[in-house]
Amino acid sequence: MPEKVIFLDIDNVLAATNEMIRLRMEGTLPNIKHFDPRTVSCLREVAEAHQASPVISSTWRGSAKYRSLITWYATQAGWPNPPIIDRTIDLESELWRPAAAPPRKERTAIYHKLKPWDRGIEVEAWLAKYPVGHYAIVDDWVAPFLPFQKPFIVERDPHLNKGFTKREAEVLDGILNRPPQTS
Repeated sequence: MPEKVIFLDIDNVLAATNEMIRLRMEGTLPNIKHFDPRTVSCLREVAEAHQASPVISSTWRGSAKYRSLITWYATQAGWPNPPIIDRTIDLESELWRPAAAPPRKERTAIYHKLKPWDRGIEVEAWLAKYPVGHYAIVDDWVAPFLPFQKPFIVERDPHLNKGFTKREAEVLDGILNRPPQTS
């Protein structure tokens, strides 16, 4: 297991943003379907400098082929074979699994109690299974994370529509440069 991991959201971080669509229409950005090469480059530089491996916490993790799909898009955008090591669980899917699921009414009640912090709980479940010295979370929405995780979050402002930029890369670098932490 690597010493450092980055819990990575995809939409509005690496995937198509309004800015990317605008540049593509102007003809100044190659026609890559989903990932903006500039955002991928910013993330890649920090990840490689820290030997940090991505753990996918995005809704993209729900696809059975999430790793090959993300790897293909990242390769097209200039990061061949990113070292994706895993994905977090999907709390909602886990609660609705037929084999171990409580009755529907109970599942709904449980999920609605957990929903405000679902991504944070999913990250904690992963960290409980695979303890690491350093972690950071890159996402465009901080609401679903737990309060004690806030210092480890690089919030990507979805209203700027620019994806992961050098500003976020500097914040990520700062988090990964801190002494080893536990959540």
